[in-house]
Amino acid sequence: KKPATQQATMDVIRARDRLYRLIVSQLREDNLEELAESVAQAALSAKASTCVPTARLAKLIELGRRAELHSGTGAHDAFAGEDGEDGETEAPPGLDFDREAPESSLMADQGYDLTYAFKLDSQCRTGEFSLDGKLAAVGCADGVVKVFDVARAIALEDKSGTNAEPVVQTFRDHVLPVNQVAFHPDNKLLASCGKDCYVRLYEIGKVGVQKATKTVQDKHNVRTIAFHPAGKHLVAGTDHPLLRLYSVQTMAVFTAPNPADNHMAPINSVNYSEDGRMLVSTDKGGVIKLWDAVDLRCMHTLHAAHDTSSVSFAQISRNGKYLLSGGRDSLCRLWDLRTGRPLSMFEGAKQTTRRVRGCFSHDEEIVFCPGEDLGVVAWSTRMGTQLPSLDAHVGHVRWAVHSRVSPVLLTCGEDRRAVFWKPPALVSPETPIDAAPASKANG
Repeated sequence: KKPATQQATMDVIRARDRLYRLIVSQLREDNLEELAESVAQAALSAKASTCVPTARLAKLIELGRRAELHSGTGAHDAFAGEDGEDGETEAPPGLDFDREAPESSLMADQGYDLTYAFKLDSQCRTGEFSLDGKLAAVGCADGVVKVFDVARAIALEDKSGTNAEPVVQTFRDHVLPVNQVAFHPDNKLLASCGKDCYVRLYEIGKVGVQKATKTVQDKHNVRTIAFHPAGKHLVAGTDHPLLRLYSVQTMAVFTAPNPADNHMAPINSVNYSEDGRMLVSTDKGGVIKLWDAVDLRCMHTLHAAHDTSSVSFAQISRNGKYLLSGGRDSLCRLWDLRTGRPLSMFEGAKQTTRRVRGCFSHDEEIVFCPGEDLGVVAWSTRMGTQLPSLDAHVGHVRWAVHSRVSPVLLTCGEDRRAVFWKPPALVSPETPIDAAPASKANG
């Protein structure tokens, strides 16, 4: 009797042989004889004539596709806009190259349309959506943080014809520019960090609360923050190369136990995986680090991830298989986290003078990234093809962030505007796009 490991290896070899024969048979069925011969020689060390022309592979793929859709694991549109048992909007399944692309991708090739542009008193530097997609916050160069009701912001006008005020809270605690804002997973707490070296926490939704309820001061410019999905900790990156991990309850600070794991340059971005097991951080030296989020130990380091250019941002896909990054080499890259290899590059968004933030769409089928000369550039994640750009800002766009649960994008620009976008099919037909109060000064 053969050992189990040897038997398993032989089973894999036989399965691959069947697969390659099906591929060669399909190629011959499609009259691609030269290609069939090349594949047969490379994969089977045999002639293509040993495989009878047949369309069985195409039939098996179609059967598998139907089974996947009926099982619910591939039906992306079944999740979009649906409410869960608790009344909350559920996020659609994320990117997975092991599954077929959704048939109802919300953007296709028509792009997103501007639905509301909010005029601010200073440059809009950063933005974020709450986990449930109901709120959005922006941070500005004058130290102001504003919280928006997203439904009001994208509704344009109410039935009376007057613009509903979308800002629900304003905080003015920072005395220097705000670098980033982040919502707590329970959507009741907001954090901000800034060049004044402070991290501040605010209570959301409480009438009359216009000041931070907790603050912690660092010795360095605090560049980036993110809440752990469990909500108990907040990670921060500063001009100093050591990550800071704060207890949300006590604001006590911790650092990585192994000094060799730390960055060697100022930290540009931090982001957790959805399950809270992984943390990704990037720095000005061109490094991306993947951490075990439980004990803050570095698992893998990608050196020169963007050809030694500063890496501006990184975002882990919903299933933890992929990583999206962007850098000062004017490229966005999609990485396979299982192998550490890049899968694709997205070109066209010039990023050479500023630290910007790009993102996935809510279904991860689209990549967005600000460009210095094209507004916000968009690509199909799977195909890598460039989609219509989003061009409404005058000057540089610093930040692009997408709702996790619905097709709504927020962009933040140096033209002092925060702009909300949606696909045209989802924009209210009652009010034309040009009615959006793009030039209206609202507090």
